[in-house]
Amino acid sequence: GGLATGGYSGHSFWDMETWMFPVLAVLRPDLARVAAQYRLDRLGASVANSASLNQSGSQYAWESASTGLWASPWRDADFKEIHLDSDIPLAWRKFYYATGDKEFLRAAWPSLNATCTFWECRLTRSDSPPGGPGGAPGYPPGCYSKAGVGNWTARQVITPDERSGVIDDSV
Repeated sequence: GGLATGGYSGHSFWDMETWMFPVLAVLRPDLARVAAQYRLDRLGASVANSASLNQSGSQYAWESASTGLWASPWRDADFKEIHLDSDIPLAWRKFYYATGDKEFLRAAWPSLNATCTFWECRLTRSDSPPGGPGGAPGYPPGCYSKAGVGNWTARQVITPDERSGVIDDSV
């Protein structure tokens, strides 16, 4: 399930889904399916990660090892490098486009649904008060406010360019 080398202690993170997986999906769909299975098998751990932050859905570990629980030595990365929770579904979309494998989509649905629930809880309106999660009405505890009419935003995230620090919003 980890990267192809001992680099990063064999942990798997967004580099796999963003840079390696699309190539595998086209050239070696059999290997891409195995790589995707690594994440599918760790849905329970990603739900536990999210619950530990009092949030809903599933939050994949920024650096994940055999358990799927957070394994990064840089703790802020685990909680705030949430672009991984978009990188994974995007990789799976590319896999489906490359293979047309509807069986894979059926198997992936619980993970995809839990990831959507995470984003639903994590996003807030840009004109909402900037505080942290406080239990938006109609949402589980820990969800960000949905008040306002501004654009949707993700507050307090670390971008793929980690040198930018913690910011609101990121591609």
